[in-house]
Amino acid sequence: VMPTMSGLDALSLIRQEEKCQGRPRASKVIVTTSREDDESIDGAFGQLCDAYIVKPIDTEKFLGVLDCLCDAAPEREHD
Repeated sequence: VMPTMSGLDALSLIRQEEKCQGRPRASKVIVTTSREDDESIDGAFGQLCDAYIVKPIDTEKFLGVLDCLCDAAPEREHD
């Protein structure tokens, strides 16, 4: 448990800040948790997470999720 807020509260703040700055969903967020009930999963995706992984984390699955998120990310301009 996070000291001052839950992970979903933090995710909500991240998404709000992105929206205020005019860059919706700029950050990719993977929720990692021990909870695998539908309510927790729906709550995480309701806060616009990009992926949800239940602990203990399977390394192969985690790397697959990272690959998918990296492939889906828009190319950034380099200065």
